This record gives sequence, structure tokens and C-alpha cells, in this order.
Amino acid sequence: MPSRHEFVRRLQGRDPTSFARRLLAASGLIDASSAGLAEPAPGEPREWPPTRARPFTVALVELAPGDAPVTDDSLHRALARVLADPRQHGARPPADEALWVIAVDAVDAEGSRRASCCLGVTRINGAIDSVVIHEAICDAPRALRDEHLGRLHARYLGRLRGPRWREAFTSAPERARARQLAELYARPVLDLATTRALALELLDALAGSFGIERGLDGRRVRLQSLPAALRSARRQLADARVLDRRGRLIGYLTLTPRAAKAPTRGSRDPLDNVLTLQPARGGLLVELRQGYARLRGRLTPRAGRGRFDGDAGVVALIAQLFLARPIAFADARPLARALASRARLLRAVALAESADADSRDGARTVVARPLRTLHATLRRALPEFWA
Repeated sequence: MPSRHEFVRRLQGRDPTSFARRLLAASGLIDASSAGLAEPAPGEPREWPPTRARPFTVALVELAPGDAPVTDDSLHRALARVLADPRQHGARPPADEALWVIAVDAVDAEGSRRASCCLGVTRINGAIDSVVIHEAICDAPRALRDEHLGRLHARYLGRLRGPRWREAFTSAPERARARQLAELYARPVLDLATTRALALELLDALAGSFGIERGLDGRRVRLQSLPAALRSARRQLADARVLDRRGRLIGYLTLTPRAAKAPTRGSRDPLDNVLTLQPARGGLLVELRQGYARLRGRLTPRAGRGRFDGDAGVVALIAQLFLARPIAFADARPLARALASRARLLRAVALAESADADSRDGARTVVARPLRTLHATLRRALPEFWA
């Protein structure tokens, strides 16, 4: 099985085959020599039988590009249509005995053709586990591209081996923690301390599956509370930052003890990658806000069968916190609004943390004097600007 670094290197090669076939070959799921064989007609499957290392069939269906934009939800719906009746699409293996890959090309805002893939499998209860991978991530800056692809390989593509290959999507311990969170939110009074600790356990387990290493304290991620000024009832942005062991920002977490009002459609929050947990009809509602996108999943007694519903769906949604992608802006106006909103937020954070520092009786720690520490760090890193 290729390492994550070998996987990223192979995927960046100049192989003329489709992105879906390069992806499968780079991850070692199919033989690279068979990736460039004659392509079937659009909508007809291409199958690779099980091997000793891969005890399942790989079924690839490459769809003809359409006029509608390709989104994660549209790919998941296309996968669901194929899995509803695989034989109608000419596939031989039953839906629950294969890894299914749906691929479609689309033209981006710059006129370049980029592909998107949806890898999925059917569980015993009929629900579908899936993950979407976009070729556009290969055009991102190298550090972001390598980290994103490395995490995809660590959790999904690199774990599609052996008899427990389905756990590459969700594992039994992860689903158990999600159910425990739902039980806490089903109670009349929410214990925020217990809920926060359990949410941290689930985030830490997911971080490990994405290849994030442990710190000296044994944790892969930690929660850092935001200043009180940003956690007021009037402007609830988030409760805590989610940081990795090196202190790098992964996203934000909000634990809401009561159902919150749905945000205005099309609005954008100052913070990106915000995970919110709140009660919903005797269970748990999970929302992930990434730019303009809002993904929702439910773990309730009467939860539907949507993409992020149920215990496995909620785990898949929370896992998206570790796979934030660059936000695409159609023109300069939304970009300007996003930058202005972020500038106002940074000003509020700076004022709040400075006020908090002044209230600590002149403490001279790095945490207590963030602005002066930032200024000193910039002077050391960029001396030419102060020469």
C-alpha cells in the first residue's frame, strides 16, 4: 500500500487517464496498468474484481457532464441512484459488496475542466457512507494541497484494506460516541462540561484517523475558549477554537444548550469551519458552517436517511471539520465582504484579548499580552519593515 507521501506524488503525475482512475491507482486500489484501458460509455460501470489485499470489488461509474454545477450533495444523490439498482447500470456485484466510485467532470469558474469523485459503500441498514474528493484541490497551494490529500489518504483511501475495510468511512467506536452525545442532548438539562469532554474525545479520535499525531499531553486536538466578548448571547460565534498539537487552528466548536434560530439563507459568518451541536426533537442536531455552505445532520429517534442523518452520518459530518477546502468566490464583491467581516472580527478579538490582559494585574505572560507579543514576533520575522 502506498504511503501518504507516495500517494500525493502519484496523484500529481501527468497520467492522461481520468482523475478518478488516477485517484484509484495512486491509492493502490487498482493496478496502474489497468487504469488506462478502453473506457466504457458514460454511465456504464468499470469493475476491478477483489484481490488478496482488497477483498471487495471496485466499481467505477463515470457520468457524462451536465449543465448543473457539481456539488457534494449532487454526487451523493447520483451515488444513491446507482446503488438503488446497480444492475440497471450494468453492474454485476451487489451494492453492498463493492466500493462504488461516481465521477463526473465539470467546468469551473475559470473555464478549466475538473473532475469530482464520490466514493461510497452501502451499510447493512441500507444507509450510504460516502466521501467526496475534488480534483480542484490539486490546484491549491502546495502545503494546503499536500495536507488535504494526506488526510484523505490517512482516513479513507489508505484504510480500504482487509476485512474491516468499511471502517474507513466510520468505525463502531466513533458511532458509539455520537450516540452518547445524542443521549446527552436528549436530557432535559444539558451538562455542558460532560458534553464538551465527550465532544473532545470524538474530535480527538477523528483527528487520529486523519493522521494528526499526539502531543505531549497525549491529545491530538485541544479546545481553547474564545474571549468572553465573542461568546455573548447577542453574537454567538463559537465557544472554543479547535487546535492541533502544534497550536494550529482546525476550526471552531459551539455547544448550544437549546435549539438555535436558523441563519438567513445565503448569509456568511465571520468565522469559517464552525461546528455546532444543539438539541433537536429528543436527540442531536449537528451543523457545520464552511463559508456559505451549511451542512446539517440529525441523530434523533425519527431521523431521516439523508446524507448526514443517523450515527454514521453525524460522524461523517463532524469529520468534515478536518477537510476544510478553499472557499471559491464568484466575483470581487463577496470576497471584499468576507475580508471586511474577518477584519472586524480580528479587531474585536484583539480588543477583547487586550482587555482581558489588562485585567490580570500586569501579568507578563505571552497569553496575557497577545498584541505586544504579535508585534515583537513580526519585528523579528520581518526586520526590513522596521529598518
